[in-house]
Amino acid sequence: MVEHSSPKRGVAGSSPVAPASMQSFSKRYSNKSIRSIGENNPNVFITDELRNRLLYEIRYIVETKTLENFIIVLDYPATANKYYFNDDNLKNFSLAELGYDLTEFINCKTLEINPSVAINDYKIFDLIEILIIFSVENQREKIVKRFNDIFSDESSIFFIYEDKITKKETSNIKSLLPLINDDILKNKLIEFYNINETTSDYKILSRISADLVQRLFSSEEKQKKTRAYAEQLCSLIAKQWTMKNRASELSVMINESVLLAKKFNSKIEDIRHTDKSTIPVGSPSIYKMITMNNMAIIELTLLSCPEKYFGQMKAMNIKKNYLNKYHVDPNAEWTHSKNNEKYNEINVEDIPF
Repeated sequence: MVEHSSPKRGVAGSSPVAPASMQSFSKRYSNKSIRSIGENNPNVFITDELRNRLLYEIRYIVETKTLENFIIVLDYPATANKYYFNDDNLKNFSLAELGYDLTEFINCKTLEINPSVAINDYKIFDLIEILIIFSVENQREKIVKRFNDIFSDESSIFFIYEDKITKKETSNIKSLLPLINDDILKNKLIEFYNINETTSDYKILSRISADLVQRLFSSEEKQKKTRAYAEQLCSLIAKQWTMKNRASELSVMINESVLLAKKFNSKIEDIRHTDKSTIPVGSPSIYKMITMNNMAIIELTLLSCPEKYFGQMKAMNIKKNYLNKYHVDPNAEWTHSKNNEKYNEINVEDIPF
């Protein structure tokens, strides 16, 4: 028997409420954009070898106590110093944040997939992200590296960015789309890449890319502040990629490129405007040039400022929000003993001889 108290539901107004729930892997890729490799099972998309290694790594991380106390249980004295998942707390968290019970999928003690359920790689990836969230703070980077090493060894298309698993893309930023915290920006980019895969109509693509440039380089405040905002953003981008004494020069050049892109977007017919002041053009190559230029600016901006556009909810914040939201004691230690009693270490000073 495991001694613990289940997380309690908070009363409205009695405790801080998390600004957002966990955006798990299965939610971010809920459109099933990942190609299945399983026969008659759309939830299988990694090799058996990779899955076995990931499950072994999950077991290793849990058993070596690199997770917060409340999410694991010490099995005493059957296997001294061996830990496994606290089934109630894992169940409560997965139901509250994922919408399904992970303990029905994986055996919390053996850390193996329950034989009565079908393999589901989405749930394995969700579990890995839970491990990252509830890892001890000074161990999180090591855990991420261990999983990334496995993905790399197996030549996988996946990797972990900060605390989230995502797909690799070698030619664009598609792999990072699920991590973008601006929904309008994210949906516009998804629209662009979806259309780009099915058509080469650069007039349509130039319109979408022009909207993206406009959103990235426009201030959310008053219109008059847009110019200053764009200049500051260009300066931030430049500082990421060159020496300090040349950053100002590069910033000016980037800003000029953005202004020129905006000018093309505004002046060429059927991109942002259709009035008589726009310039009609007959070559699709002009729209292609504008599209390519816009997307280069967009990708440079997003990759230069990941803290601004990606991963708004950090693992540490998700953990704190959950603990506050459900009144969970993060320092609680749970022990499974043969007498169904919590085991406390003997203090030698209490021995009467």
